[in-house]
Order: sequence, then C-alpha cells, then structure tokens
Amino acid sequence: MTTRLVAANRSSSAGSHNALVVVHSIQLDRSGANPIASGGSVVVHRKWTIDDEALTPVSFRYRVPSTP
Repeated sequence: MTTRLVAANRSSSAGSHNALVVVHSIQLDRSGANPIASGGSVVVHRKWTIDDEALTPVSFRYRVPSTP
C-alpha cells in the first residue's frame, strides 16, 4: 500500500478503528498449471496508529493515457 492509499483511507477517528494485518511466510506451489498458496502466519496489530515517518511506498499505480 502506498503512502497516498493509506492517507486516502484514514478516518477522522484515526487509530480507534484501524488495524494492520500482516500475512507472511506464505508458500507458493508453482508446479501445476495454476499456482497454489498455502500456509503462512498472520500478525494483527489492533488500534494501529499510522505513523507517516514509518511509511515506505512499496507499490504504485500508473494510469496509461488513452490513445486518440
């Protein structure tokens, strides 16, 4: 999630209704025609307070201009 997406999704009562859910250690089996995800661990941080200094953009969205 980018910094802008986090900022756009903030509510006026920031922190009280926020949660950060991190899923890690997911195994991906690509041996078949369709990849299958399994396993993983979930870590939940309830009442997460968004700290702008700790945000690092990890994805971006780019809109390709339409062709005339």
